Amino acid sequence: MPNSLSEPPVNIVFVHGLGGSALHTWTEHKSKSFWHLWLPEIDSLANARIMTFGYKSDYKRFWGVKNSLGIYDFANQLADDLSLFLEEHENVPHSS
Repeated sequence: MPNSLSEPPVNIVFVHGLGGSALHTWTEHKSKSFWHLWLPEIDSLANARIMTFGYKSDYKRFWGVKNSLGIYDFANQLADDLSLFLEEHENVPHSS
């Protein structure tokens, strides 16, 4: 049964791994279908907030000179971004 829009939405955050990207990791290769566009069509996900989190993930950067952000920094950024987003949108229904 689909979630009613009066319920707090489910939050789904896609985070890619090393060497991936927020767009290409979550795109089906053959059809070029971006998951985030069709997932809300599934009844049980109709009220879901579907988000991506991207970061520069070239694995060679993580083992080189530490003049840029590392995995720990990206994790903190993700946690901070989600916290701020939820403070602002905690009980706001997703609108398709």
